[in-house]
Amino acid sequence: MIRRFVRRPTPFLLIAVALAATFVAILAVLVVPDRAETILRWLAVGVGVLVVLGAIDAITTRFPIDWRPPAAFASQIRPSAPDPPQRLREIERLVAYAQWDGVDFHARLRPVLRLIAARRLAAQGTIDIDANPEAARAALGERAWTLLAPKDPTKIRRDGGIASEELRAVVATLEALDDEPHH
Repeated sequence: MIRRFVRRPTPFLLIAVALAATFVAILAVLVVPDRAETILRWLAVGVGVLVVLGAIDAITTRFPIDWRPPAAFASQIRPSAPDPPQRLREIERLVAYAQWDGVDFHARLRPVLRLIAARRLAAQGTIDIDANPEAARAALGERAWTLLAPKDPTKIRRDGGIASEELRAVVATLEALDDEPHH
């Protein structure tokens, strides 16, 4: 019947032991009054031990320890995705900056895209992007060439960067260029 009122027996048991120890200590003081100080000290020590045990019980109930062996955790550990290569992270940053500021596009990302275009055009049909810009313009298309052509730095506006759609179109054009030489 008492268990119905108590959720866990450990705190109730500790309280019962403390009350029993107190009752025994009172009886001992009545029987041997000259030892009262020693009996009360031992009672204080005993109640202190019971309080510590109660605190440990409360902490372990609130924060249980998982006693499974480490091998049991191995199946739960998922390896994290590997970090992308440093150069890829740099290009991702260049793209992010270029979308915010036109100067960043023309100063940082456009030279990278132009180098990729130059290498692909050279591999495709020996088109030199600097020596033969007309052939490069014809191979890349007007939209890509407009973004990859060199610009006068004084005419670059310092407002919004390149639109995502334009950047995707240029990248798609560059990817469409065949890597295999066609001699």
